Amino acid sequence: MNKIAAAIARGFKGLLRFSGRSSRTDFWSFAIFVFLIVFGIWMSVMSVEMSRALGEAHQYAGQHPEDVTITTSATQYSIKVKNPPPGMGPDFGF
Repeated sequence: MNKIAAAIARGFKGLLRFSGRSSRTDFWSFAIFVFLIVFGIWMSVMSVEMSRALGEAHQYAGQHPEDVTITTSATQYSIKVKNPPPGMGPDFGF
């Protein structure tokens, strides 16, 4: 584990150095570390956004029960809206 931590530290130290080469161990240790950090941030952002969207859909379902079908089971929770209003759901655009 110490070897991997040292490889990650060398990756950060050489982040803006554009000469020389890294060993395979250094490169892959740093690349996997960065991937895991980015993936963790992405999952956090997506869970917040999907939670917000599900809350909106649930609130809309309470206000318009004739336009909504809610299906629940042990492994699934689904809200289907026949004619969703504009702006409902996650906005993945920039």
